[in-house]
Amino acid sequence: MKKDFFLKKIFIRHKPSFYLIFTFIIIENILLILTPLLMGVTVNWLVNKDFTWLIILTIVYWIKILVDFIRRLIDTRVYAKVFYDEALDLQENQNNKEKTDFSQTTARLSMLEEVVDFVEEDLTLLFKTIISLVWSIIMLIAFNFVNIYICLISWLLIALIYAITWDEILNLNKKYNNELEKQVNIIKSKDKPKFKWHIQNLNSLKIKLSDRDAKNFWIIEFIVFLFIIWVLLLLVNSGNPITPWAILAVMTYAFNFADEVFMLPYVYQNYLRIYEILWRIKS
Repeated sequence: MKKDFFLKKIFIRHKPSFYLIFTFIIIENILLILTPLLMGVTVNWLVNKDFTWLIILTIVYWIKILVDFIRRLIDTRVYAKVFYDEALDLQENQNNKEKTDFSQTTARLSMLEEVVDFVEEDLTLLFKTIISLVWSIIMLIAFNFVNIYICLISWLLIALIYAITWDEILNLNKKYNNELEKQVNIIKSKDKPKFKWHIQNLNSLKIKLSDRDAKNFWIIEFIVFLFIIWVLLLLVNSGNPITPWAILAVMTYAFNFADEVFMLPYVYQNYLRIYEILWRIKS
């Protein structure tokens, strides 16, 4: 069975619940991305001692908090049910094999929890990130159309970094999961040298993954820094009248774009680990 089909199966199996969750996420993010715009209008009205837009901003903010609160309550219950259903399937799949490895089953149950956590946290984060990124780009384009090229160049450079390191990250995750599947049997053997080697190996692989992650993020941070400087220089040299509000708005959306761009590699890193885990669960 294909790896991606397993995730698709989860969504199909719990379709109504996911529709509800992502509806709340969309509402929450629409309110969130409107906040900087509303703040700008509010400041302009407050200068004239008019509190109308301050009241509107306050209402929007509290609606966002309420929506986020309700979504989190629903999240917990939905993903607990997802883990329960998939854990039963995993146990049945392992029991149907001619030879059941207890250590392997225990490790894969733990890995399944990582998959569900990925769907709950990382896919939600990815959905939010995409909405926020698209809005930030739209607002930056509104100030200068050339900004769209800057955004695309930044994305392409970041995508290139992870395309180059895909195999390395995937292989490290594969080695880590291989070692993890041996853990219960190694503990049961009560072989101290073997256990020490096992822990050292896990730590070594974690360090290698962390080092690769740090190197990738350092390069991305440099790209994002250049992006922000470029956007601000374009604003200053646009030849149009520049107001403090315009500078504040561009900086807000530029930094928002930068923050969200940082989230994409984080989700991608986690996806690579899940990608390898899914192969094990369905094998």
